[in-house]
Amino acid sequence: MARLHLEKNLLRMAAQREAADVAPAGADAQDGTSDADPLEAKLRDWQSRWSGIWSWFCGDRAHPSQSALLRQRARKAIPDLLATISVLQERRAGRSDRSADFRTLARWFAGAPSEHDTHRLWRAAFGLSPARHFTGEPPEDASTGESWLDAPPHVISARLRSTGRYERRGGPAKIRDRSAERRRLADQVTAEREQTDAARRRLATGHVARLSSLGELDHDEFSLFLRILGEALSAGPPGLDGVITTRTGDGTMEIVLRPLSDGVVAEIKTPDGVLRGPDHEITISDLTETCSCVAHGHRGCTPMSPASLPDVLDQQRDDDRRRCVRALLRHPLLTPGGPDQQAFVLARRHAAWLGDWFASQAGWTVYADHAVVRLKKIPGELSDASRGAAAKVPFGRRRYVLACLAWRHWSERKRR
Repeated sequence: MARLHLEKNLLRMAAQREAADVAPAGADAQDGTSDADPLEAKLRDWQSRWSGIWSWFCGDRAHPSQSALLRQRARKAIPDLLATISVLQERRAGRSDRSADFRTLARWFAGAPSEHDTHRLWRAAFGLSPARHFTGEPPEDASTGESWLDAPPHVISARLRSTGRYERRGGPAKIRDRSAERRRLADQVTAEREQTDAARRRLATGHVARLSSLGELDHDEFSLFLRILGEALSAGPPGLDGVITTRTGDGTMEIVLRPLSDGVVAEIKTPDGVLRGPDHEITISDLTETCSCVAHGHRGCTPMSPASLPDVLDQQRDDDRRRCVRALLRHPLLTPGGPDQQAFVLARRHAAWLGDWFASQAGWTVYADHAVVRLKKIPGELSDASRGAAAKVPFGRRRYVLACLAWRHWSERKRR
């Protein structure tokens, strides 16, 4: 307020000074021709000037200042300008860009000695040929002419891809017996599942209960109760009657939380202390005890236990990853409109894991964005001339050259 009052006084003083210079005292009275107050006109002019100066240097969240906008755009323009200068410098220095690479590659295809050399050049430049075989003995129950998609899986060493040998030189490394650690880990997982099942049986009864009637809960039961209560309270605004109905994140339990108006404070005792809060009616139903077959009158359906649900999800995740690996080996370039659209969706979902797996197993890289998932392979040998471009019409020298020139034209249009 003090600042606004000071601004108003300063603007009025400046307007009075300028109005006095323009129209001295008594001049208007002698002429009798002035209808407007010169002081008000000058004051409006000064207010407009001050508003422009203020908006240039000061602003708020909704309307940032002009200087801040100019600084932001200048900072954004500097990297773009440097990138443009770098491109121009590279062209002046003679270094190649993507367009020049395609043009040079087209020249190489045109000057290749034979058709077999064009196929070898294609494989070395793009590496888009599908996986066909690997060096090694086939499984005993698979024939040499059977497709790798239909044959049973065969485990090979990652050293074969990197060194060309199955085993390293020298004596074999000592194998450490980890059976005791595995048994200890399995016992720990089993104990945790039993504790979780016991807590679930205690709380997920399917009957209405008051929070004040839950009594004393042990550590596992209280942890499960806090998770259930947190998911119910974070499910969103309640209905008109204040009732919250939701399911847990894993979909195994349904929660109905109803507030009470009697003013009772619920107390839940735990080994770590006492939890106090407004009393509610809560109904926790275990959805894993029944299945959809029972709802349709089918018998003989085995219900899924809560402990087996994570195993099912892990198995589904592993199956999806195996499908992505096989799809990329068969089609190193996956697109939304390609032959395997579902594999493209799964490959984008597991792109990080696929990149780590191919990098550690084969030394290859995986590139993924919204339009393509690309497996960048490094050919093991360049003497194989039977791995040319796969198409309905076999590629020859002319088609290789035209493809490179078309890609060069597309890259130039995209850059513009």
